[in-house]
Amino acid sequence: MLSRRLIRIKTLQALYSYRQQEGDNWMKGRDQLTAGIFVFGECFLHLMQLPAALRNFLQSEADIEQQKFFPDKDKLRRCALLNRVEPVMQLEQAVAASGLACRYNWDQAALSFDTLWEDLQQQAFVKDFLIFDEPAYSMQKDFMLSFFDYLINASEFFNDLMEETYPAWYDDEVQLWRVTEKTLKALQEAKPAALPAPMRRSDEEVEFACRLFELVNRESETLENHIKPSSSNWETDRIAMVDMIILKMALAEMLWFEHIPVKVTINEYLDIAKNYSTPNSSRFINGVLDRLRLEMQSDGRIVKSGRGLREN
Repeated sequence: MLSRRLIRIKTLQALYSYRQQEGDNWMKGRDQLTAGIFVFGECFLHLMQLPAALRNFLQSEADIEQQKFFPDKDKLRRCALLNRVEPVMQLEQAVAASGLACRYNWDQAALSFDTLWEDLQQQAFVKDFLIFDEPAYSMQKDFMLSFFDYLINASEFFNDLMEETYPAWYDDEVQLWRVTEKTLKALQEAKPAALPAPMRRSDEEVEFACRLFELVNRESETLENHIKPSSSNWETDRIAMVDMIILKMALAEMLWFEHIPVKVTINEYLDIAKNYSTPNSSRFINGVLDRLRLEMQSDGRIVKSGRGLREN
């Protein structure tokens, strides 16, 4: 469910938090890392429950309007918008059938639905969909794709709302959109929705994160001794903590993850440095890793093997 890039980011954050706390129990830090990975799945379930929660809100608005002496028929029609979208029910039923626990619920955000609905009504994809009394299923799927695409990728209000609930939102939103998009595109009329399997401790990506976390902690001194000669003009205690952790993670991958190409490792951590460290860090990290690569490949300390070396 998670990309290798996001796994690296979560491992970096866990290592940074562990160092900040000056922890001496790396197993506890590893458990916090895996917990952070599993929360991603809960946030995905939370997103899948949103259309049904909004539908229920709109139904309550319609009930209030119906009690008026002269109910606004246009408002009632708009409030019935999600009643005509089968994927809303499919997602709701799939989450319920999964039996998976989720610490988040939309009751916490109910007071924000007024603003969210006002915003949505101004969007062209909503206005266009309201024209149809009985939209085809393909149109319903397209509507749901536009619904989540707008909220996740364009709505500042929704993104702020999600960050209040889920602190890792801005790290995870791109991957959450990808998983959501894939799930919606796979929907079929009159068939149960298929949600991605929840992540488990035995999954390859979780094992990768745990192994990387453990190696950087256990071999921290060894990794730092390798880095020192390659960080010319920089005393190691002057290197920013984030930069040092990135260097150690990258070097650990180069030395002990034989199926990951060196160029992939370097490119991944340079991109991560651009987003999570100082403006000049990427150039510095690139220089150190390139020197380490040349030195360690020439003396045989970096050896890569296996069919189809992993490219991400």
